[in-house]
Amino acid sequence: MNTLDTYLTMSYAALRRLARVHTSKKFPSEFMPVLGPIIGDAMANPKILKSAVELKVRTLPVNMAPAKMSGYQVCADASPDCEAFCLHSAGNPAYLDAKTKSRIAKTRLFFENRPLFLALLVKELQREIKKAARDFVTLAMRPNMTSDIPYEKYSCTFGGVRMPIIDMIHLLAPLMPIYDYTKNPRRDTSRPFYTFTFSLSENNETDAVLQLRNGVNVAVVFDTKRGQPLPEFYTLGGQRFAVINGDKHDVRYTDIKGVIVGLTAKGKARVVGTNTGFVRAAKQDTFIAA
Repeated sequence: MNTLDTYLTMSYAALRRLARVHTSKKFPSEFMPVLGPIIGDAMANPKILKSAVELKVRTLPVNMAPAKMSGYQVCADASPDCEAFCLHSAGNPAYLDAKTKSRIAKTRLFFENRPLFLALLVKELQREIKKAARDFVTLAMRPNMTSDIPYEKYSCTFGGVRMPIIDMIHLLAPLMPIYDYTKNPRRDTSRPFYTFTFSLSENNETDAVLQLRNGVNVAVVFDTKRGQPLPEFYTLGGQRFAVINGDKHDVRYTDIKGVIVGLTAKGKARVVGTNTGFVRAAKQDTFIAA
């Protein structure tokens, strides 16, 4: 029993039992009892909660263990600062250990038994679709909350048809926008239902400028204090770009194009100041030679 279609004939409870006794191939002494749902709680993230309250958009998050934390690389283009200040560290530190173990288990399941991982995802997504219809809210999805997995590159067989995972998700919920932040400049941006915001770090400014010139928005973390205004404009690569407030909500697929999405530092990034290219000074001294 190792195909997605076969797993989907089973109940969700049975799939959960299988996942919890899965033995990791790379880590055979460890089991999966700490595995939580594949789709996280849409109300647990403050910014996603804003989207739900203010815009009636319920974003479904998928949180993996970032970078190589699980033993598998899920953020191939992450910079050192990106790994150090990942949103994985945001939230109540009392829950960090349990959260980390669950995300490690989830990530290992994705790489070691992808059909089972996807079967759980499908069952949970179907449940969320019904809940959204009941609650009269718009559904959206962010499959890379703490990872940068190219879901358009990984394929699965669903209903007897081979397709990219992202297309399977779209087939299940054709009206649901999907969006992600990414540091990978090679992501396939051709799907109208899958929106990307490129993330600036300390070592990818050239790629960020190219993304902006191609109409892809770029997220920039500023040292702006909470409650203070973000800059109206910011200069990258000698070119001045408008800045919008990305902290108002998380619904990035509604943003105008070719702008910088300004964010305030969160998690560990709040305490580092601006001694890094990851967190940028909101007050910018820019001199452009004539």
